[in-house]
Amino acid sequence: MSAGLLAQGLGAIPDVVAVKDREQRYLVVNAACAAVIGHPVTAIVGRTDDGLYPPAERCTGAERHDDAQADGSGADGARG
Repeated sequence: MSAGLLAQGLGAIPDVVAVKDREQRYLVVNAACAAVIGHPVTAIVGRTDDGLYPPAERCTGAERHDDAQADGSGADGARG
């Protein structure tokens, strides 16, 4: 699937969609996610929360661990 087709499909989803890599960089976000974060999609992709939010609004390590567990992966993002 091409990146353009994926972006078009995600744009049609009204819910927040975000995909991160193991280093917590955003790989893909849709317009709803960009609106919540408060930056355009192009300013989000490739960055981490640390580069997007003030310190008081960033996720803690424990919250990131919980996110990793929610998708069935470990704290390092590895599935197991």
